[in-house]
Amino acid sequence: MKKIPFRAVATAILYLETDHEKPIHFEVLAQRVMETDLSGLGSNGTSPGQTLNAELGKHKGVFAKIPRGLWLLTSPEEATKRTEVREAITAIQELYQRKRDSEEMGELRRRLQELEERNSLLEKSIATIEKSIATIARTCHVVSRNKARPQNPMRGTA
Repeated sequence: MKKIPFRAVATAILYLETDHEKPIHFEVLAQRVMETDLSGLGSNGTSPGQTLNAELGKHKGVFAKIPRGLWLLTSPEEATKRTEVREAITAIQELYQRKRDSEEMGELRRRLQELEERNSLLEKSIATIEKSIATIARTCHVVSRNKARPQNPMRGTA
């Protein structure tokens, strides 16, 4: 996969996750950028958060730094005009969709396992009931056979 500049990935994350109004701390933003694996942020051994913080500081027209290391997009419309940011937005949306699909698939697997376990219990219960019915049927057959036999009046008298 082609690497996207980390600033573009950070811009896309700010655009997609904050409704353009909530700031994100640069360390959290750097972590999210690295989690996407779309850029090389953090791969060269430097502090990813500090690297991102310094890079965002170079682009004051797009980003606003709020006290305590929080960053916000100042002009989302302007930021998303850049091709690399649009590519990052598309790539992140695809990642989010794959994650949702994966979570949904995991939930479906868990549900299937639960249903299979319930099915197994039901099959065991059915087998137990069938055995009980067979036992009852044999008992009824023996009783009815004994009732159907004529009693020998001479039997049992001595």
